Amino acid sequence: MNYDAVIYDLDGTVVNTFDMNLYPLMKIVEEEPGIHMTYDELIHLTCYDGHGVLKALGISTDVYPRWVQYVNEYPHPATLFDGIEFVLESLDGIVKQGVASSKRRLQYDIDVVENGMDGYFNDVVLSGDTQHHKPHPEPLLVCAEMLDITPNRALYVGDSIFDYQAAKAAGMAFGLASWGNVSMEGMDEIDFVLETPADILKAVF
Repeated sequence: MNYDAVIYDLDGTVVNTFDMNLYPLMKIVEEEPGIHMTYDELIHLTCYDGHGVLKALGISTDVYPRWVQYVNEYPHPATLFDGIEFVLESLDGIVKQGVASSKRRLQYDIDVVENGMDGYFNDVVLSGDTQHHKPHPEPLLVCAEMLDITPNRALYVGDSIFDYQAAKAAGMAFGLASWGNVSMEGMDEIDFVLETPADILKAVF
C-alpha cells in the first residue's frame, strides 16, 4: 500500500453541503446593506469556516447564529457524495481513516454522525480542537499524531486551496476531490487529481 492512512476534509469532499450552506448565506447577504453576491460568487468562499466566510464578506461574526438558524431551516440536508461510503467501507480496517476539517462539532454530528459515517473514522480533528486552522498544517499534523502515523505516510483528500496548502505544509500527499472543487488556481503540485471517490482507492493501492 502507498499510504497507511487517508485523512479527509469534510465539506466538498465527503459531504455535499453547498446548497444547504450557500442558499442560507445568500439570505444573510440579502439582509446586509451594500452587499450583492450571487451563488457562483459565494461558492468560492467555501474554503473558509463559517466565521471566515463572514469576515471575507465584511459581515460581523455576530450574524453567525442567524446563519446557522437559516441552515437548520433549509429543507434539504447535507448528503454524502456518491461513492464516498463505498470508499470508506472499502478502506475500513485496511488503512486508518481520519478527518481534519474546519467544521464545528455540532454540525459534524448533524452531517456525519446522523448519516452513520462516523464509525469509519479512527480519529477526528475539528475546528475547536486546534489553535490554528487550515491552511495551517496543525489540524492535519494533530490528526496524524492521533492516528499514530508519520505525515508522509498519509494521503490528505480535500477540495480547496486551503486543503492543498495545509497538506503541502504538513508533508502529506494531496488528493484533489474534483467533485467538490471549484478552482484549481494556486495548486501547482497536486499528487492525485481524483475524478471520483473511487480514485482514492487507486491512490492508496
